Amino acid sequence: MILHRPIVLAGLAVALTLSACGGAPKTPASTPTAAPPAAPLTVVHQPSGSPIVEMRFVFRAGSAYDPPGQAGAAWLLGHLMAQGGTEALTYPALLATLHPWAASIDVQVDRELLTFVARVHRDHVDRFYPIVRDVLLRPRLGAEDFQRLKTQALTRLTQQVRTSDDEALAKLVLEATLFEGTPYAHPALGTEAGLSGLTLEALKAHRRRALARDRLTVGLGGAADAALVERVRADLAALPAVADLPATVPPPPPDAQRLIVVDQPNAGATAMALGHTLPVTRADPDYPALALAASYFGQHRQFHGVLFQQVREKRGLNYGTYAYAEAFRQEGWERLALTNIPRRHQFWSLWVRPVPHEDRHFTLRLVTWLFRALHDQGVPAADVAAVRDFLTGYVWLERQTDQRRLGDAIDDRFYGLNQPAAERLTLALATLDAPAVAEVIARRLRPDALTVVVVTKDAQAFADAVLADAPSPKTYASPKPPEVTDLDAKVAPLPLGFRPEQVRVVPAAELFAK
Repeated sequence: MILHRPIVLAGLAVALTLSACGGAPKTPASTPTAAPPAAPLTVVHQPSGSPIVEMRFVFRAGSAYDPPGQAGAAWLLGHLMAQGGTEALTYPALLATLHPWAASIDVQVDRELLTFVARVHRDHVDRFYPIVRDVLLRPRLGAEDFQRLKTQALTRLTQQVRTSDDEALAKLVLEATLFEGTPYAHPALGTEAGLSGLTLEALKAHRRRALARDRLTVGLGGAADAALVERVRADLAALPAVADLPATVPPPPPDAQRLIVVDQPNAGATAMALGHTLPVTRADPDYPALALAASYFGQHRQFHGVLFQQVREKRGLNYGTYAYAEAFRQEGWERLALTNIPRRHQFWSLWVRPVPHEDRHFTLRLVTWLFRALHDQGVPAADVAAVRDFLTGYVWLERQTDQRRLGDAIDDRFYGLNQPAAERLTLALATLDAPAVAEVIARRLRPDALTVVVVTKDAQAFADAVLADAPSPKTYASPKPPEVTDLDAKVAPLPLGFRPEQVRVVPAAELFAK
């Protein structure tokens, strides 16, 4: 079984309630009340010549819909279902059954979606599918498995998230800050208080409220045939018709310039994340220009980005620095993004991989200077053409497998797209020119309202240095060309402009407690 690493953020869930309007005339006693129509099951069927049957069961019941005070309910429910066995099979027995078939049942949890992913060779699907069905409809939900997974989540939160992955920590605190006060702010994994207070009965109650047909999209691909589609439709009719969950998630608060310095006493280097909210999804006409800008500025794990070239290649400050026009979670060890992590509310972000502590102030200034230059100058015409060609091929590289195509098709439905996002992006890129890209960048990107998160040791000293705004000149062990040293001379005294009320120092040990 593959356990996908969840995104983990800080904050508290916000409860949303729905109220019904009164005053409707009562139904006469002699007239039976009609039952609400059954919600039709949404199925995306994408058969191919592959021998592998791909299945995705995607519920719009992610961490943003955790009940108040139960941050982590979606994560724990999904993992208890996928890694706790069924009424017929204990979890060890389930694993032993799947192993000879090279089959898998995995789970991933993000803000909007709780996704179960199942794969098997077509020769074994008749025996495998009933197990998948039981994971969804008849999970064991045993007390011992519940305690095992709850302990695992708390251990990951307190001993990994807080202490051993400063890069992830910076990004998580960024999201928590950008979406503070909304259901997007609290962790998918859960807060310490939320996980500690969760009971098995509360989790069972959340399952009854959350997992319903109106919140479910089923994806079947590869060797999945029409007979399997009808079998799934018939079986999942047993789910409740309508979920008892909020219909929508409220938008984030307004952006503001701020600096959050996380004090990590044992940090070996300084990690950073910068960003602001971005009211643009893949369905927005501005998305293609922003996708091109992000690729030009810092495509994930690619070499051509401005940030990569300036921070790593020319100055050797870190392993890489990247830019994103939407929420991004890497798929395993690949450079591609996971599918089925769409968001109603998006954000622009920059990921600065750890730099030496002595270079942290200069690096923050350099990245800030480059971002302001992107905003003010846009993308040069020659680079627009080059990045447009790169992205036109890259978006189809992302769709090479049945599994990814199926996930993308489900995400397209989430965004209400009648045309695949990859096709929309390809067509839009073909008409983009430098003035059009520059106009969108100037209108959508906000260097004046940037949240900066820095995870470092001696945090107060760094915060004081930023507030003092004294120059931070960069020196090198070997000579650098004039193009590097000339830019360094401009960057070193760059005013970052933070005021004391915009700066907070937060001990890492206190994050995600409530």
